[in-house]
Amino acid sequence: MLTADYSPANNQTALQRLTLESTLAELNLYDLSVEIVSTGVELARILERNALAPGAILMESGRLVGMISRQHFWERMSRPYGLELFGGRSLRWLYELTAIEHLVLPDSTLIVTAARCSLQRSPQLIYEPVVVETAPNIYKLLDVHHLFLAHSNIHELTTQLLQEQTQARLIQAEKMSGLGQMIASVAHEILNPVNFICGNINYLSNYGEDLVEVLSAYEDEFPQASTRLNDLKNEIDLGFVLEDFPQVISSIRVGAERLRKTIMALKNFSYMENTTPKLLDIHACLDDTLLILQGRTKHHILVETSYAELPLIEGYVGQLGQVFMNLLSNAIDALIEQSNAQTDSGWKAKIHVITQFYSNDPNWISVQIIDNGVGIPEEIQAQIFESFFTTKPVGKGTGLGLAISHQIVTENHHGKLSFSSVPGGNTCFEVVLPKQFSTLHAAH
Repeated sequence: MLTADYSPANNQTALQRLTLESTLAELNLYDLSVEIVSTGVELARILERNALAPGAILMESGRLVGMISRQHFWERMSRPYGLELFGGRSLRWLYELTAIEHLVLPDSTLIVTAARCSLQRSPQLIYEPVVVETAPNIYKLLDVHHLFLAHSNIHELTTQLLQEQTQARLIQAEKMSGLGQMIASVAHEILNPVNFICGNINYLSNYGEDLVEVLSAYEDEFPQASTRLNDLKNEIDLGFVLEDFPQVISSIRVGAERLRKTIMALKNFSYMENTTPKLLDIHACLDDTLLILQGRTKHHILVETSYAELPLIEGYVGQLGQVFMNLLSNAIDALIEQSNAQTDSGWKAKIHVITQFYSNDPNWISVQIIDNGVGIPEEIQAQIFESFFTTKPVGKGTGLGLAISHQIVTENHHGKLSFSSVPGGNTCFEVVLPKQFSTLHAAH
């Protein structure tokens, strides 16, 4: 008989709860089955009592024989002499005369998959009910009209999600563009005085050496200094000043050069490319990113690099910098989190960056970023390249950044971004890039 909780209102409620992963089990199904030895008149009475049922499932000794739809049954019964021919006879005779191929699906089938299977049937069978197996040898009927309504709702939901994601991406892209311009502007303003300092350190060093030489000459020429001069030399500790002055100059030079490199790295990272790719040094791009992240790694994480002799490649330095920033930041986050929870005093957080030719092909290069963290849980590995997927709580970041990284590598550079991770073991993200992707794009 028909399931007791079915009603149009229930069906509408079920449709409103659907998601992209909804299955046939979430739809209202009709529990209407008859033995195949029943007569046509008996089935007619059953269908009249269950006016919404799309048909009946035919069973024999607990085994599925087939299905006959309401439309085909009444079509046969309403023909001339149809009642006399089929009314008092077994449904087997009617079924064998009108038997058509019926679609049987488990209730775990996705609604979108079931709709596609239904539409792939021949045109005269598209609107035939679908037989749904809810348990071993337990079958119910699904009205294909309800299936298509559910599929339409899911399609609308998908369209809405895509629109929301597109809008969010546009907003994020606008924010990143504005942030990049701001960083580039600030870096430019800081770089001017830093270059001024770097440019004058050599002069300062030379002047200092000249003054020391003059002082030495004075002491040689006038070894007997006055009491006032001796008191002044003792007061300022002239010997220490002369010894420490070159080291002070050297420290200023190192600090200024490090500051200049950091600012140049920020400037390169925030570089807004036009539509034309340029030749770039992938190692310089990696080093710039590591330099920017040095404040997060130098006290907690050992960073090792193994660089092969690689040629310049075609690409967008700002975009690839964003990819490496995302991959390295994720590795750092995971290692810091593990370090805080680590009880093994012998464990040391480590990131290893390796570059080499991909599969020994000089036209492709590989960049591997490997960390010795706990690995990525298997249950989320299939999701990490999805847009806006994140393992962070609300308010703690916008996500892993892997969706945009995947897009930059695969779509903008025609490369590959993949990963391998064993829970409890190392995680390796590999970026594979062609030496010159514009020729590959033209060839396709």
